[in-house]
Amino acid sequence: MAEVGFSEAVCERVASRIGKQERTIDDESQTLEDVACMVFLEFEFEAFAAKHERPKLIRIVQKTWKKISERARATALQLTFTEHLNGLVQEALS
Repeated sequence: MAEVGFSEAVCERVASRIGKQERTIDDESQTLEDVACMVFLEFEFEAFAAKHERPKLIRIVQKTWKKISERARATALQLTFTEHLNGLVQEALS
């Protein structure tokens, strides 16, 4: 970014957001994390689940849940999953 004219401050801010260094204290970083996790859950989870074992999937859901905000959790619970994925999510969150 610096090579094409962005200031050092902007470059540092973007690097911080992408690196998720301040996720728990910065709303923009948390929003970025929420979006990434929601995209995974809504659009990639089913294909990913088809390739991995149940214990690994449960761990991934649990780790994802810890990273997202309360607002994102509420939204994630409204997603429509297959019966299989819904069972995984329920087990991971119990």
